[in-house]
Amino acid sequence: MALVYVYASIIAPPLLQASFWESRRIALRHQRQNPREVLETTVRHGLPAETPHWVVETAAAIAPLGVIRSVHLPTPHPTRLVLLIQDAHGLPEVQHRLANLLQWWAGHHRLRLIGLEGSSSRFDLEPFRQFPSPRILQDVARHLTDLGLLSGPELAGLTTSQALTLQGVEQPASYEQHVRLFKRLIALQAQSRTDIAAASNQLQRWRSRSSSHANPAEPAQQFFNELVSDLALLEKLVALRLTPAEWDLYQTRRPFLSQWPQRLASLTQQWPLKSDETLLERSLPLFEQFYEAAVHRNRWMTARLLQAMRDEQQPLAALVAGGFHTPGLERELKRCGVGFLTVTPLVSHVPERY
Repeated sequence: MALVYVYASIIAPPLLQASFWESRRIALRHQRQNPREVLETTVRHGLPAETPHWVVETAAAIAPLGVIRSVHLPTPHPTRLVLLIQDAHGLPEVQHRLANLLQWWAGHHRLRLIGLEGSSSRFDLEPFRQFPSPRILQDVARHLTDLGLLSGPELAGLTTSQALTLQGVEQPASYEQHVRLFKRLIALQAQSRTDIAAASNQLQRWRSRSSSHANPAEPAQQFFNELVSDLALLEKLVALRLTPAEWDLYQTRRPFLSQWPQRLASLTQQWPLKSDETLLERSLPLFEQFYEAAVHRNRWMTARLLQAMRDEQQPLAALVAGGFHTPGLERELKRCGVGFLTVTPLVSHVPERY
């Protein structure tokens, strides 16, 4: 896949790329003549059978770069549409594909406005775009992206023939609060992980000397299983790696999670620490605030993107944000009556930290 990307986006000349997309359009026009083939194409791209043809065509065209994960269209051709692109921060491969996705939409659907997580201001790229050698500019921009010094939207903004507006959509106070929380939590992670490890060891010792694990229906074994699951949630909470679905689950389990030392002691009768000496228990509200702040940022990012679309008179915009924000941003866009396509760039290798 990486070799295909290098060939299609760097080595092959623009004429070859244009010919490739034109052949895809011709093939899709033939498919539209056969409803069964259209249905098969739709299912192959994981889209509902009632998906409009133009979305199916888009899914087929961007297949080498990314996948359309979800579609919400208040009408078949909404007056406002957001391309919601899931970012994977720090992965150059994803940033290159993200840039190509934005370039494709700029060339085929007149995308001009890109909203960005992590910033509240507009990016002024025009002085760099005026560099006299476009080829050198492209080579340098791609190299800086490989080094992790440029993001995909910045790469697209520097190298796309059409001028793109890169607009930060964060509310400064909300974002800065989130950053402050992050810095505080980094200092608490090591001891909190130690608390979790001690609790896990205590559970395993209880299990090794208990006969109830032979019968999963035993109340003690069920209680044990709940504690194991809750500690796994706490471990991911402390590592700041909860997915949106796991955060939703965490919130339903919050009354039980807040009492985990007492629950552990009631099972093992050997918990060696007093609850007021457990750093994790004291710091749980801070870790929870981190995720609550992320959800709060979704509202601001949506509102500021829609305001930018009104100010720039753009019916189409992209919003590039980390995957954790996706469900919340989708909910906010639905609430505002705005159509969206959620796109995940392809990646050939995902590091363990993701």
